[in-house]
Amino acid sequence: MIAGNSTIGRTGCLDSDGDGHADPYTINETNSWTVVNGADAFINDPTQWQDSDGDGFGDNASGFQADDCPAQAGNSTAQDTFGCTDSDSDSYADSIDAFDNESSQWNDTDSDG
Repeated sequence: MIAGNSTIGRTGCLDSDGDGHADPYTINETNSWTVVNGADAFINDPTQWQDSDGDGFGDNASGFQADDCPAQAGNSTAQDTFGCTDSDSDSYADSIDAFDNESSQWNDTDSDG
């Protein structure tokens, strides 16, 4: 283990982004600190440290690309709606996609279906 400046979780461990949360580390099979244990899930982003649903978007609502659906994994990114279900993989979350099962369409401005 490398000494560092973490102050949250594991005190005095390496904290690459300076957010206070210790980076993950592994010494051997029985001595490790992982994201499951509370290690920083985003070691290069000081605005995020936890990802409850494991989709790659952080739980801190005021952080960079915050997960708008932190309890459910998703891959949406359009219109700054990150980490929500996107059934047709067009980047629009189903909640803002007028055609959530049609990847070539996402908006219906004249409401004609």
